Amino acid sequence: MIRPMKDSDWPRVAEIYTQGLEGGRSTFHTDCPTFARWDAGSVLPGTNSACGRTLR
Repeated sequence: MIRPMKDSDWPRVAEIYTQGLEGGRSTFHTDCPTFARWDAGSVLPGTNSACGRTLR
């Protein structure tokens, strides 16, 4: 299920983002921003999405 990203998604997203930073090839940034800073830096703020599972 793809849905709008929420603040509560950020800890996991930040973990994945940090892994990308450690690899040195995913971005020119050197640190993991806060959710607010990351979202504001998006091409269209507020349009980030998250993928999750739903239990039936």
